[in-house]
Amino acid sequence: MVQQIDLLVLGGGPAGYSTAIRASQLGKTVVVAEKDSIGGTCLNRGCIPTKALLESAQFYRGLANASKHGVALDVSNVDYERVVDNKDETVRRLVNGLQFLLDKREIKIVKGEARFNSENEIQIGEEVFRPNNIVVATGTAPTVIPGLEPDGKLVLNSDQLLDQKTLPKSLFIVGGGVIGCEFATIFASYGVKVTIVELMPQILPPEDREISQVLTREFKKRKIKVLTGAAVKSLIRGDDKVTVEVHQDSKVTELETDRVLISVGRQATLPDGFSGELDSRGYIKVNNSFQTSIPHIYAVGDIIGGMQLAHLAFEEGWAAVNNIYGEKARHKWFVPSCVYTDPEIGSVGLTEEQ
Repeated sequence: MVQQIDLLVLGGGPAGYSTAIRASQLGKTVVVAEKDSIGGTCLNRGCIPTKALLESAQFYRGLANASKHGVALDVSNVDYERVVDNKDETVRRLVNGLQFLLDKREIKIVKGEARFNSENEIQIGEEVFRPNNIVVATGTAPTVIPGLEPDGKLVLNSDQLLDQKTLPKSLFIVGGGVIGCEFATIFASYGVKVTIVELMPQILPPEDREISQVLTREFKKRKIKVLTGAAVKSLIRGDDKVTVEVHQDSKVTELETDRVLISVGRQATLPDGFSGELDSRGYIKVNNSFQTSIPHIYAVGDIIGGMQLAHLAFEEGWAAVNNIYGEKARHKWFVPSCVYTDPEIGSVGLTEEQ
């Protein structure tokens, strides 16, 4: 039996659940399709768990340096499994809180992967929906590079690294963007030997050059090795270590490490059967009202390829609903962003180079 509803939201992350909440406030019948856990990447595998790990790492680092304040402590033993358990408990608590909020607003969550049977009909498992409007908020997943594929044991993506319950002695990070730099900050705090390789001339390529230079200096003070203008050409996986071949300035170097993190960006996760227009990178093209090339289908959040920030995705979901139901809202161009390294970095608007 086909179910007729006002709005179907594909994806339960910040873009998706904000869309659903706003539509419910306007009295619309809303269904959210989510194949994993409500809260999306931010709540389950991104912003929240990394900040929980970062808080624990900063607390440990403070204790380790307490002697300069006249307090001598032995912090040589780190129960990292307990650190990860605390991260998981933080995520569970917030997921439960979000689920309670959606239940209170009578927003139906359907577990499963959504598929377009046509532009007007969506199937999720055995259930079929024919909504008046659809909002696609399916987000992104870690980019996979041929030859550098994660195996979940020695070579990891960011999702997999979050669930590791033991600290490696050394960590090699491929990609010096936000994800790579934040994980470098976390693991270096525990005394892990960290190396970052970045293809571009600086880490955090979108930021001002001066900001990158300051962070690079601070990383070096903390014994984080930074290699810029460098590329990883191959990984040789042994029983418990990985040999990384790095090309930099016409030189080839082989480095051995316990674990490798692949953090070279993220790619769009399109729903099966979606026939709307895409941009050159594979993201969904939208106009200033978040409308796709199919008039009754909108798209918001990371899937449209802008700044991949939870607070921006939330605003876009809200704006898309307002556009669908008659209250015009547009893109926000000046969006604050933060990188949770040490020191932390905040920015808004254009860089000096831009």
